[in-house]
Amino acid sequence: MRSTRCFSQYRIRPNVRLEAHSVQSACSMAAACLGVTLVNEMMAHDYAHMPVVIRRLKQNITHYFALTLPADIPLADAAQIFLDTTVTFLKRHFTTLQTGQHIERGRSPETSIIS
Repeated sequence: MRSTRCFSQYRIRPNVRLEAHSVQSACSMAAACLGVTLVNEMMAHDYAHMPVVIRRLKQNITHYFALTLPADIPLADAAQIFLDTTVTFLKRHFTTLQTGQHIERGRSPETSIIS
């Protein structure tokens, strides 16, 4: 996990007492004053209406997104609109965005990801 490596790099030992398996649960626990949480910056803004404070980390964290498309079937119009809208949204919310990286069949997604 990237946050664990970041904590280790700065010799920080988190005192974890609760764990959440969704951003909504994590933000709800923080809103209930049960602690703090680290969540994806884009998703954090979905919970800005809650009694939480959103702070940016100084450490740059890379967000990864992947969309898979069939190689042998043309995209339907709705799928192409979704793809175009998603890329436009991500470009608007992230200062650097690499697109169009092809993941070959049979390769691990960790080795070639759209980020």
